[in-house]
Amino acid sequence: MRWSEVRQHFPECCVLVEVIKSETRGKERIIEEMSVIGVITEMQHG
Repeated sequence: MRWSEVRQHFPECCVLVEVIKSETRGKERIIEEMSVIGVITEMQHG
């Protein structure tokens, strides 16, 4: 799944993803494919 698909399926949600396919370009890590493994329903504040 690409990020645009994640946002479409889980709008306004914080999600935990597992990287399926990525590459490094210079100093950046580009995530090309991911899988949603969880939806975070409550945020804990420090």
